Amino acid sequence: MFTEPGTNTRLKSYARTTCRLSMSLTALVFSTTAKGSERLSAKLALPKSRNTFLRIVRKTPTQVADKVRVVAIDDWAFRKGNNYGTIVCNHETHQVIDIFPERTSEALEKWLKQYPSIVIATRDRSNSYRQALSEANSKIIQIADRFHLVQNLLDSLGDFVKRIFKTKVPVGFEKPAKPQSKEMVKKREISDEKHLSARQIEERFKIREEKRQLVRKAKKLHLEKCPIMVIANQLGIGWATAKRYIELDEEVAIVRRKSRWKSISYHQYEKNIYELLKKGKNSIEILSVLRRRGFKGGKSTLRRWIAEIKNNKNIDEPSKRRHIEPSEKIIWMPHDKFIKCLWTYSDKLCQEDKKVRDDIFQRLPVIKVMYQLILEFRNMIRDKDHSSLNPWLSKALESNITEIIRFATGIKENLTEVENAFLYPYSNGLAEGHINKLKLIKRMMFGRAKFDLLRKRVLYQQE
Repeated sequence: MFTEPGTNTRLKSYARTTCRLSMSLTALVFSTTAKGSERLSAKLALPKSRNTFLRIVRKTPTQVADKVRVVAIDDWAFRKGNNYGTIVCNHETHQVIDIFPERTSEALEKWLKQYPSIVIATRDRSNSYRQALSEANSKIIQIADRFHLVQNLLDSLGDFVKRIFKTKVPVGFEKPAKPQSKEMVKKREISDEKHLSARQIEERFKIREEKRQLVRKAKKLHLEKCPIMVIANQLGIGWATAKRYIELDEEVAIVRRKSRWKSISYHQYEKNIYELLKKGKNSIEILSVLRRRGFKGGKSTLRRWIAEIKNNKNIDEPSKRRHIEPSEKIIWMPHDKFIKCLWTYSDKLCQEDKKVRDDIFQRLPVIKVMYQLILEFRNMIRDKDHSSLNPWLSKALESNITEIIRFATGIKENLTEVENAFLYPYSNGLAEGHINKLKLIKRMMFGRAKFDLLRKRVLYQQE
């Protein structure tokens, strides 16, 4: 179309569409994908191809921030674990300023030099971002993100629990059940075979009772001198089945046969293994000694027992530990559930979990020390009490707990940034929210588009 420059607000020079139509097509393509816009535009009587929509995205100008004072810097994943980029958000306008496809200190430093007005920057505990901010402008106040501090503390707690308890956490002992009636015992035997519902248990119990009645009738007819074929015809069973019912006990004929293999008692040889380990004997020498004392297990079983004694540093001498009765059963708790039990505040825990936690504290005081350090740090973060940070670091470094020492050492290396997290109200929550939006846009594009299209879409969302 031909129009005089600056005289017509509805048309642009050399444009093929009106300004209103261009705005509608732009809004359509930024709301969905190019292929989806192609389908929708045909329904709306504005047919355009997907290539046209891609050209619209690339031609759309992006706004450039003039003056920026407070920014949030974080990384985002092209592909988690492989490629990462960087996103920068404006704390004052709550908009994305820019994204770029690298996570290096050089790329961020080059970008920061374009904005000398930046005064405050929030970031995670990445050393590359720290270096870039320091080299671009040493006057920028860096703030460590409080969320990442708490997340790193939770990771330290998880590593600590998994080091103390290799598989699951023993939280107590199940007492022997009260004596039950014969009928209840039989039903319990059925339910132990598989994970069955109440209806299935009742049906199987009914079937087994009917079979027991057949066994009794077969035995009664046999005592009356009836031939096997007559017994089989009267009961409606095969002659071989009738013969087996006559010969076997009624309970043996019905109840599932149990395995002939029995588990080897660990406690029978535990004291011997402990004494031999103190003398410096290896697994082959211990096995030969135990063989002479009646041990019938294999090398792998013995090595598993030895590893349990060596790895568990909190294990005491067998004579000093509580003896577990054969009828007692150890109650185990998964790592994740126990970590949640330690992490949750006491006023939000149920009574059962409180009891489990208190029992563990009595048996293993080192866990109570870890719990108290974690609770103190979380309270500091919540109350923004920076005056308690240095005393807490001293206590953590003297705790002799590897995981908490590693966490405290990392804080000491970034002490100024962590103290600023207590003093200033800013955090990286803004950047985390925009990263979630960026993930949505990536999924809309099926991960196939180039970075320039992704950048256009992310920045357009803020206009």
